[in-house]
Amino acid sequence: MKYLLILPLLCAFIAKAQNGLNFEKRFIDCENKWIAISLDDGKQYAFGYVYLDNSAGLTLNLKGSFTVENDVYLPKLITEVKSRIEPTEMKVSLIPAKRLVELKVEESPKELEYIGKRNSRDRYTKLVQTYKKWKMNKLAGQYEDLATGTYTHFRFDGSDFITETVSSPQKIRRIKAFNGNYTDSYKQEIFWLVQANKMKAAELIYIDAIRYCEDDPAKADMAYNIAYQYYIRSDIKKFNIWSNEVKRWIVKDNNYMGKIEKMQAMLKK
Repeated sequence: MKYLLILPLLCAFIAKAQNGLNFEKRFIDCENKWIAISLDDGKQYAFGYVYLDNSAGLTLNLKGSFTVENDVYLPKLITEVKSRIEPTEMKVSLIPAKRLVELKVEESPKELEYIGKRNSRDRYTKLVQTYKKWKMNKLAGQYEDLATGTYTHFRFDGSDFITETVSSPQKIRRIKAFNGNYTDSYKQEIFWLVQANKMKAAELIYIDAIRYCEDDPAKADMAYNIAYQYYIRSDIKKFNIWSNEVKRWIVKDNNYMGKIEKMQAMLKK
């Protein structure tokens, strides 16, 4: 009788092993990977891409769901949904690279590029915060010296930020708090700078703002103001950079996306 009870479990394990899924990883172990989440019925899986945003932290970009039939992944894609990942013991599976073609996704999604992604100091700082949050203090300790001892200088080449490591810190550009609120100060400063066509200054203020502000809607608003100015100028390249930055942030009932899509359509005419 005991063997009869074990047999169905063994068969289920073998089936999952054959389709390339093995639910033994935590989210924190899956940075820059496509992962599958087993849904309640065990026959359908949600899937998405896990990445570390240097400002917002560990994030899941949910792409859709899939089933496995005759050893083929059959996807059902949705409008992408981002969510910040909090510490959990939930186990997920890495999706084998050879299966990504079946899911109709790229191994490294270009749409998840963002300004400052290669800024090493911001990455080290966020890794320390993230590992401590997940109670992985030994790993956090490995990055603490790098986070405090590495400084990044920003240059602007006319279309995107270039970062380079230097031996001493940049001059801090923190602005005064408006009504005791730094977030409102940054929003106001960026609004007035773009109105004055001081785009480089506005963009550098934005870089500082996303380091200190916790409010995703506020960060989306700042990026939108910059994107809109480039729309007015019909600067498609810079508009695309900053519209992608608007998409970086999670905003409930997001009304920015409809506006961005309309502007993109107008610029293509």
